[in-house]
Amino acid sequence: MKWSDMPDWFYPYDNKRPDQIQHRLGKSWIYVALNMKVLDSQGTQEIIHFKPEERRFFTSNDKFPIPDSYAVIHHKIYGDIYNFCEFQVLESSNSWSKNYQALFETFARDQLLNLMVVTTGPFDKLKAQLQKELTGMKNVRLEFYELDKLKEICWKIALRKREEFRQKGLR
Repeated sequence: MKWSDMPDWFYPYDNKRPDQIQHRLGKSWIYVALNMKVLDSQGTQEIIHFKPEERRFFTSNDKFPIPDSYAVIHHKIYGDIYNFCEFQVLESSNSWSKNYQALFETFARDQLLNLMVVTTGPFDKLKAQLQKELTGMKNVRLEFYELDKLKEICWKIALRKREEFRQKGLR
């Protein structure tokens, strides 16, 4: 069930960080969701390009967050859309402390940016915090999902696409 060439998308068990399994699974669902979004776009978007080499940019500057995943989706009308994705395990009681405002102000003022936040439970408090922090940033789009809802959306798209392929005589 490894969906990417990157080493940390999914492991059935992680000896180094067994406490991080839920986080890795959440990141895997984000990867699946981004791919489903492209698959479901009916030709308006091209394949996702994950950029693991860009992590050096984030780690070279202490004031920028290191996203759980970073991807570029090329949209045929809007051009490249930079996607930053985070998975929050609410049960861990970690508070949100990632400074996306500093990153977005520096990273690409004229680029379309998307911050997708997926949580294991209700995200209302986190959504209010991020909306306040990113007020006035017109090129930033925020998306929030509870993990169960994200999984449901992925399965609906996958099953619908499978049925479309069957109707066309494809496998």
